[in-house]
Amino acid sequence: MPRDSSVVPCVVFAFNRPDNLETVLAALRAQDIDRLIVFVDGSRDDADVELVERSRAIAKDVDWVDRELHFRDQNRGLPGLADNVSTVMSVHESAIFVEDDCLPMPSFYSFMRQTLARYEAESKVFSIGGYQPIPYKYFKDYPYSLVSSARFLCWAWATWQDRWALVAPYLSSYWELFDGLTNVPELAGDDLGSMARACAEGSDESWAVKVAISTLWLGQVHLLPTRGLVRNTGIGGGTHRESRRSTHRRERGHNNNVYEHSLENIVWLENVELNSDYGERLRQFVATPGLPLVSRVKSVLRRWPLLVSLWRSIRYTESKLRKRLFKPPPERLYHLDLREGRSELLTKRALLSYVVHPFSIPRDDPRFLRHINIWHAQEIVRILNQLGYTVDVVDFRDTSFVPRKRYDLFVGHGGINFQRIAQRLPDSAAKIYFSTGCYWKFHNGQELSRVAALRERRGVDLPPDRLIKDSEEGALLAADGVVGLGNGFTRHTYARFSPVTMVNSTALFDDRYEPDRKHFDKGRKHFLYFAGAGNVHKGLDLLLEAFVGLEQDLWICSSIDQRFAQAYSDELHNRSNVHLVGWIQPRSARFYELMNTCDWVILPSCAEGGSHSVVECMNQGLIPVVSRACGLDVEDYGVVLDPCTIEEMVRVVRKLSLLSPAECRHMSVSARKAAATRFSEATFSQSMEEAMRAIVQKKLPGTRDASQSQGMVFEKRDDYADGD
Repeated sequence: MPRDSSVVPCVVFAFNRPDNLETVLAALRAQDIDRLIVFVDGSRDDADVELVERSRAIAKDVDWVDRELHFRDQNRGLPGLADNVSTVMSVHESAIFVEDDCLPMPSFYSFMRQTLARYEAESKVFSIGGYQPIPYKYFKDYPYSLVSSARFLCWAWATWQDRWALVAPYLSSYWELFDGLTNVPELAGDDLGSMARACAEGSDESWAVKVAISTLWLGQVHLLPTRGLVRNTGIGGGTHRESRRSTHRRERGHNNNVYEHSLENIVWLENVELNSDYGERLRQFVATPGLPLVSRVKSVLRRWPLLVSLWRSIRYTESKLRKRLFKPPPERLYHLDLREGRSELLTKRALLSYVVHPFSIPRDDPRFLRHINIWHAQEIVRILNQLGYTVDVVDFRDTSFVPRKRYDLFVGHGGINFQRIAQRLPDSAAKIYFSTGCYWKFHNGQELSRVAALRERRGVDLPPDRLIKDSEEGALLAADGVVGLGNGFTRHTYARFSPVTMVNSTALFDDRYEPDRKHFDKGRKHFLYFAGAGNVHKGLDLLLEAFVGLEQDLWICSSIDQRFAQAYSDELHNRSNVHLVGWIQPRSARFYELMNTCDWVILPSCAEGGSHSVVECMNQGLIPVVSRACGLDVEDYGVVLDPCTIEEMVRVVRKLSLLSPAECRHMSVSARKAAATRFSEATFSQSMEEAMRAIVQKKLPGTRDASQSQGMVFEKRDDYADGD
């Protein structure tokens, strides 16, 4: 029968745990819910009959809210829960679901209902979650109350009628998705594919895995609270059956982020695109084995306040044991050939010591845009392949790696490992140091000066946030040449080393820039700060102090350090012209929205290697306003803050805001053209190839690479048009 669309029922799934059900209902009674719907499954055998009957009696005794009861005659197990959801969603426009082993915290129902209303129009969102598996310390610098995830969590959740109708048809044929579950992407965790295959083979019954696979296939996301609003009380106890997933649950440290108080202020998430940083943390969580014995001891100790100190000692020991006993071996890749050519042409061998994870991330994966080093790593291997090398790749922090092969070329990054590896290679091997920033001593000196200036200016004592801790001196001396990201300024910081070649950072191809649709008049007074970690290093403190007395708007897209946030609480939260957006996914809907809002991207950093965040914004037509130390030559289409002081920022911001829309448009088109040519993928590839070839030939005069000896031509991949 039809229902009032304003009613949002809370649905409880129960079975043979009457005590759990009674506790959950008591918690919901205190939360003023609209309507209660209880499903109690049927008995599996005689041993369940009494417990199931007690659960039904408890449900019948509810007289404090409008209720609806569904008692199953037969046991339908976990697969039956999806049918129960369909029963509810056939009547209600939205609903909240709780299993009897998920204890709702005081703010649970209110949070879920408000969030359902807030994101009802966001068709990309499939569910609202109530549970958060990641400890809260991960979110200490995160400004929102929710985070977007690719993984569906069924421990208290909510959805809408239209969303469930979209997914439900796939639940009966989920095994056909992702090439018959053989190519399930790792966005939601590499365990999801194996669990889905277990379901298909009949060794697991999880309805939630089927939903997770279906929503992943449809490209939908799930919003989870940063503070967990339910506590799972069933970890370690079987209900319908003891599955492999239940065993895994017992072995992980759950319930480490539960907010047991009333949640007052919800900071809404504006951009519901996948948060790839959180996704990476969640993938690590589901992939990391726990310590069952220690976890059980810890759960017992929590019940005894007098043993808190011992509990903390146990946690410390657990952390140490986890790192020592369960630390995965370092990932290494061998014999990489990323070309679509003939492998027999690769007659030499190269070793790349940089980052390994990019080689499992395809270009259409949202994680691909998390950092430019993902593309750079892949492209360096392609270039080496083009020059005739088959490539082995190790992580630059992998100090356990010992080269066992004879390498003709070594390309390495970071002072932690370069010199050690270089010393184990033959003298004939060319050794190239790949730098992604200024000379390390210059970098550290600049940051320490910024921290000292802040202390003197405001009496705020913040620790350095981007210091290079491992000396690069030995690496630079051991290298036959340096190839780095940056410009002439960046190269000058390496003045005592030779040869040093700088290549520009890279704007990955994107054709979304449409200058004819942008309102340059409105954007003249809007400046975007789009940067990674290191608030003082990148000059956010200077910007905030500059904008205090300005009428122009500053949009901040960055993670904020907790101590920095405390020091600049007034500027971040009490200024109408300062907008704290937080981290955003590049190329997301929110990203493009800000590209249209602002005319300018501003970065007063003290040391960069051709700042990629600025180049990414130039690719969308934003006009760069940067410090000299950003390593970008922008004088033809942007502004250099020289000197990089608060007074200069105030002067420049006021002056730029007075430019005509036509002038802003002209500078914007010029910045975009620079991104599409000077900072293009093809330009990086050609410059990097030429720099490496020159160092190798200087090391071994007369050496010819495979592209020359085989009559091959290095093709510039220019995906950009000549201009706008």
